[in-house]
Amino acid sequence: MKECPGVNSKTSDRAGSLTSLFPHGISTVIENVIPTEFAKWPGLRMSHALYSFAHSPQVLQEFVDTYKCGWFDGGCFVFAYGLQLWLGGRLAIIVRKHLYCEQTFDHCFLSVPDPLGTAEPVYIDANGASSRKEFLRYWRTYENLAGAILEDPVDKIRLVGHLENDRWSIWLAKLMTNKFGKPKTSNLLDTLGSVMPRDGCASFLDDDSWRAASR
Repeated sequence: MKECPGVNSKTSDRAGSLTSLFPHGISTVIENVIPTEFAKWPGLRMSHALYSFAHSPQVLQEFVDTYKCGWFDGGCFVFAYGLQLWLGGRLAIIVRKHLYCEQTFDHCFLSVPDPLGTAEPVYIDANGASSRKEFLRYWRTYENLAGAILEDPVDKIRLVGHLENDRWSIWLAKLMTNKFGKPKTSNLLDTLGSVMPRDGCASFLDDDSWRAASR
């Protein structure tokens, strides 16, 4: 897939990589392979509801056809703003350390603060919901951005030159409301799930067996 404007070329494309890895389509992976592989990794959350929703052909395919990118190589702001319209919260970003002083970012997502201020925010993107530590570890290891910095909330001066489309974000927000309702902040991790491993656990994303199982 082509890279969309405003996104760094080293940022991985989950939609594109899945499409190239799995000739039978990403829906096959979501519906058949991932649930089987989750059972092999007790450290992973058993729910991956938001990931399945975000990468389902009904949600993702038209966006890919229109913009030639997915939620991780150009469409992250569109998805993040849809999340914000749905859940509130604030936008946050991941940026590589050597680009921190530049007017740019690598990935945009949603931060949902704890309303009582007694717990850390929940971070949400098309991979699902996770803690700050889990989110940073994912981007520094699996996405190979070793010096990634999490900026929360994002300095709005960074939000230029990226793909945005309010119509798409509003549509996503309506779909997520219909699908998940309005979950409480304390329930977001369990309701939305994640494909990111919990602290101290390996990731099934690094295991070749689940790739082979889909072929």
